[in-house]
Amino acid sequence: MSQEGGCTLLLSAGDVFTGTPASDHFDARPDFLGYDAMAVGNHEFDKGLPVLRQREAEVASSFPMLSGNIVDQDGDLLFPGPGGQGQITFNIAGARITVWGLTTIDTKPGLESGVVVQPPVDIAKKQAKDLKQNTHVLIGLTHMGHYDDEKPAAEDLQKRKQGDEMMALENPGTFDLIVGGHSQQPLFEADQVADTFIVQAFEWGKYLGRIDITLPAKPKLGAKNIKSLDYRLIPINIRNDQGQCTDPSQINSPVVNCIDEDPQVLDILESFQNDEVIRPLYQVIGEARGSFSGERSVIRKQQAPLGQLVNESILDYVAARWPEDLRSYDEDRCSSRHFSVYNGGGIRATINKGDILGLDTQLVFPFGSVLKTSPMNGEALYSYFQNVAKIPYQPNSTSGDYPQLRGIQFVMSGKDLLDIRCRNSDGAWIPLNKEDDYTLTLNAYLFRGGDGGYPALNENPSVVTHPEAMADVFRRYIEQQLSLDPFDFAAPDAFLEGP
Repeated sequence: MSQEGGCTLLLSAGDVFTGTPASDHFDARPDFLGYDAMAVGNHEFDKGLPVLRQREAEVASSFPMLSGNIVDQDGDLLFPGPGGQGQITFNIAGARITVWGLTTIDTKPGLESGVVVQPPVDIAKKQAKDLKQNTHVLIGLTHMGHYDDEKPAAEDLQKRKQGDEMMALENPGTFDLIVGGHSQQPLFEADQVADTFIVQAFEWGKYLGRIDITLPAKPKLGAKNIKSLDYRLIPINIRNDQGQCTDPSQINSPVVNCIDEDPQVLDILESFQNDEVIRPLYQVIGEARGSFSGERSVIRKQQAPLGQLVNESILDYVAARWPEDLRSYDEDRCSSRHFSVYNGGGIRATINKGDILGLDTQLVFPFGSVLKTSPMNGEALYSYFQNVAKIPYQPNSTSGDYPQLRGIQFVMSGKDLLDIRCRNSDGAWIPLNKEDDYTLTLNAYLFRGGDGGYPALNENPSVVTHPEAMADVFRRYIEQQLSLDPFDFAAPDAFLEGP
């Protein structure tokens, strides 16, 4: 674009500090990429505010991290940018271009940090008009999410109220363009809501979004100055099962020429991959005889083979370490009294057909989650499952809360729970015996209540916090099994419509 006589800005909509294992291990180095500005994403807080402040200091000489709605306990912005309200203004070819960062209410910075995430749409309604009056183009650099109207009304309702579409609807005449992130949704065409264009370039650096904007020779402050906007997603070596580069933005994802590797960038990446911690991740640990999908449209919507595999690895891990044998061969008792639940939002990648690398387990579980096991009597477990059974039907429940289950079944009448069943040693579904003792294993996030849809459990001396991260538990199970077939983990219907 520069060679063609244009001026460029390179923007990131956030979540750059958590992702691949190398990124996690080295706490990311986005300053290599030459960003001009970056929005603060919710996962920037994964390692706590002190680490985030260190990363911010490291990139400060290259670009600002922006958020106009994250404040400390005194109400002062933590990421005010050069403009003081979470924004930066660039003077480009005689035009003032203001980039304003805003962050999702999904952000969980930790209560101990004193950080407060204010609703971004509410903040924009108070400040966007004033910002627009002093600039020619106002760009919302948002980590809030794009939620299309085809979703059911109850789906991600709270997110939609604070998402990009609502931002545009509630602030007419202000934002010219919203460059968004968070919902990991590729927009192959710019979405126009009211008088605002919305774009998003998906996830994991799979695409580079290119937006060409034409302004009048003499733009006016406070006016809508974009004469034309041309937008497309450029695939960054997205490969099919045969290793060929494809362009999923086009019909039938045609094969295209791969982008030539840049020797300088390759040297940088290889220096990270050759680290003694990262190198073992590229070892083959098993084989998948079919694909275990971790796509959001699957893992957050229905019982899936990958969810079954995840829970089986947890149950195998706990049973091998629990001091009491909780198996039973009675036809009126559960064959195993160990149970686990894993939220779909905590499962982040697909296990593709073919060799499984150690890296794959880290991509499925990138957040360093640990497991907690709580002994429970039958009444307590039944009560917990009563709440879990309601999650898919709750208006304020997010899709990331969707429970992946194994060995448990909820018999429903519409949204009402009729019965809870488990399998006996013959494989038959039987009512859960409230007189027995059980264990329940959750990741630490769900143990605390997750996104709010799960009951929070109390820490007590009987709760076991396991030392291994979930990715390591998963890896160990794959190494033991060597070969895995999705058919063997076909997911039964955990939500069964009863009489």
